[in-house]
Amino acid sequence: MGVSLPSAGVFFLTINSGNENSETIMGIKKTYPELGKCLYFHMGSGTHCVLYELLNKRFNWIWYINQPEPQLKGNSLTMKVSDEMIQEMHKDAEKVWVPELVRVIKETKDPFINVIYDSDPLKKLFWDNVVLVGDAAHPTTPHELRSTNMSLLDAAVLGICVDK
Repeated sequence: MGVSLPSAGVFFLTINSGNENSETIMGIKKTYPELGKCLYFHMGSGTHCVLYELLNKRFNWIWYINQPEPQLKGNSLTMKVSDEMIQEMHKDAEKVWVPELVRVIKETKDPFINVIYDSDPLKKLFWDNVVLVGDAAHPTTPHELRSTNMSLLDAAVLGICVDK
């Protein structure tokens, strides 16, 4: 099995106050015209960000940053962020993301960090009469847009095993 590498994912949820005419909401809807019908995925160097609309006019965004594992307290993989960390995040966001997304990031209350661990791909997906499929074969976070390709790989490996 591969080595687990820490990759701290910063996760924030912002809730629309109900003002459809706010500058932030109008800017987001203009920049992301299909919001509510799809998931927007931004890639950066060592980072990526996901934005999508939930029910009741709520926006969910997740910013993944490859970085060393933060100091965690207890058994939780979730931690609150300090005001200093928030200010640093806002500066970093301005360097990487479009202004409309930066505005949503800055208006998000109570951000937190979830530590996410990445693993190297498995070298083998089957042994004798056992075939790994789904999450057992591909331990990734679901937003990474890999599920279709992984399903095809699962079907191909399963087909090879059944053929034997």
